[in-house]
Amino acid sequence: LFIKYNLTMQHLCCFYLLAISVGIPPPIPYRPFVSVWNVDSNRCLGKFHVNIDLSSFDIIHNPNEQYVGDNMVIFYAALLGLYPKYDPNGNPVNGGIPQNGNISAHYEKCVVDLEQRMPDPEYSGIAVIDWEAWRPLWERNGWGSGLIYQNNSIAKVKKAHPNWPMHKIVSQAKSEFEKAAKNYMLGTLNLVRLLRPKAKWGYYLFPDCYNYDKTGKDLTCHSSTISDNNDIEWLFDASTALFPSTYLGLWFKNTEATLAYVGNRVKEAMRVDFNRKSGTSVPVYVYNNIVYRRSNELLTMKDVIDSSGLASVLGSSGVVFWGDSRISESKETCEELKYYVEQLLGPYMKQASDSATECSIQSCSGHGRCVMSTNPSHKVENAPKSFLSFLNTTVPTDVKYDVCCQCYDGFTGNNCQ
Repeated sequence: LFIKYNLTMQHLCCFYLLAISVGIPPPIPYRPFVSVWNVDSNRCLGKFHVNIDLSSFDIIHNPNEQYVGDNMVIFYAALLGLYPKYDPNGNPVNGGIPQNGNISAHYEKCVVDLEQRMPDPEYSGIAVIDWEAWRPLWERNGWGSGLIYQNNSIAKVKKAHPNWPMHKIVSQAKSEFEKAAKNYMLGTLNLVRLLRPKAKWGYYLFPDCYNYDKTGKDLTCHSSTISDNNDIEWLFDASTALFPSTYLGLWFKNTEATLAYVGNRVKEAMRVDFNRKSGTSVPVYVYNNIVYRRSNELLTMKDVIDSSGLASVLGSSGVVFWGDSRISESKETCEELKYYVEQLLGPYMKQASDSATECSIQSCSGHGRCVMSTNPSHKVENAPKSFLSFLNTTVPTDVKYDVCCQCYDGFTGNNCQ
């Protein structure tokens, strides 16, 4: 899949599906695309007696709509182990830079935290690790809040080797940082997979595309970013799910740029999954926000369609909706959320799931998911009207496409026999 954004046309000008990767069976049998609720809305019912109906729309959620439960668990930095970072005031937490962390103590704490928040050893739901203070590649910490990790890594080497030239100090600092960062991220992933082997483990925001251009002039996933993601293939190979983010800022509101931004990020996640050394695909769950970033404004339906809807037809296993506690801070915000879910978001996402299910059963023998393609050799004949109708509401009218099957492991052919 290649998605290009043409400023003169102000719309997506082409979709190319270069390769259809093999998928794995969905978490719910015959539900090739699902919606997952990771919104902190439990206060709506518990405090304000506002009941948001998620079940009627087949939205997977935890009891009481909490972020830790039977179906969905997210581990923020303080909730899993002893993650090294700096606080907003620049004070080190658990060593600050990963080189200074106590990784043995971290692993021990991971075991305790896992027993507390995921007590069932047979847990088979989504399990997201959300570590955002630093990135495992040195260059990706070279601005903003990431600079403190570079600067203190350099200071650590300079203190040990005061007579070294600066280029050698920086090179050594980079090497030490990346080695320690990999140990933390990969070691943690291997540990939690060992303890909860059936869970769908992965890191939030990985893979990233870094296509955050607010002007909308360049929303591609650059070759340098693709190279960076190749350099951390070890992370994706060890993951049992991928959780890219398509969070939208207000600058995307009701613009055609959303399609290019989201499409390229989903495309990169699919590429990463296709290139896994194991040859086995993992589910790709796209994180999408309920409200625009740094605001309390709920996404318009156009932007829901251009983000979550697009993700559903590009081969993702599902969309995870996220929102923090501000969304349930009052009865008024809860009632607004209830209306939004029950009248707008819910019906649309159920349509996405139902049409994907019907197309899977009718066109892919129940052994794959229907995705859009411009490759006629993969064309599905007589795709169900429900899926074609959903595609027509999701994809720009000037984009010419066919429907093909993304077969699950063990099945091949145009119809996944």
